[in-house]
Amino acid sequence: MKPKSILCVDDEPYVLNALRRLLRMEPVELICAGSAEEGLAALAGKRFDVIVSDYIMPGKNGVEFLAEARKALPESHRILLTGHGDHSRIEQALGCGDVHEFFTKPWDSELLKMKILS
Repeated sequence: MKPKSILCVDDEPYVLNALRRLLRMEPVELICAGSAEEGLAALAGKRFDVIVSDYIMPGKNGVEFLAEARKALPESHRILLTGHGDHSRIEQALGCGDVHEFFTKPWDSELLKMKILS
């Protein structure tokens, strides 16, 4: 069985490191990007099963990034991480299908891992 391919996008290196630690023992191919622009560049050359993005980032926010990711890879599972409370925008993204689910920071590691791997 081919390992899941996962793209994680966050402008905070410590968050990307936490996601690496969370998934290090799992049979996954993990690519990390430090901005929405880097994430979009990664999408141009690869298929990802799961895309995890921070909400607040310079340039494009996570909702905007995941909307573009949906156009490129509509079959991907898209998860938003947020430490901020613009829930109306997140609910709108959930309603239109750009985001499948969201987790607030700090997240429940076991639940997030389960959602990424399922």
